[in-house]
Amino acid sequence: MAILACATLPLLGSCTGAGQSAPAPQPTVQGQSMQHMLADLDQIRAYAYGSGSQKDAESAAVDLTSWSQRIGELFPPGQASTEYVDMSYERARDAPAAMRSSADRLLAAVRTGKPPTVSKQVAATERDGCGFCHRSGSH
Repeated sequence: MAILACATLPLLGSCTGAGQSAPAPQPTVQGQSMQHMLADLDQIRAYAYGSGSQKDAESAAVDLTSWSQRIGELFPPGQASTEYVDMSYERARDAPAAMRSSADRLLAAVRTGKPPTVSKQVAATERDGCGFCHRSGSH
């Protein structure tokens, strides 16, 4: 009887899912927005470096502009300033305008069709738009 119990227990464990890892958590809408915005910047950067098309870059810039218009909704200042350790209320409050303005300038740069202009504006967007939140205030 003891042998039967010992032989059966491992089989029962496999039926209940023991030993399986839990599924990975799904990204939040905020996390998804950041993933989309990064993918957009990467697409625009590819155009600036000569490996992407202006059409694809413009589509990405339009998408980036759209996402940037939702920053205030996705990261409300009162909530973002408590959920993110280095985010002050003022920084969270001013971030949406900084990102919108930067994304608008990037879209305009893409529409010029001049990769060097786009490259400069990608750097400015990363510094002044994305960097408004993602860089320390001391940099």
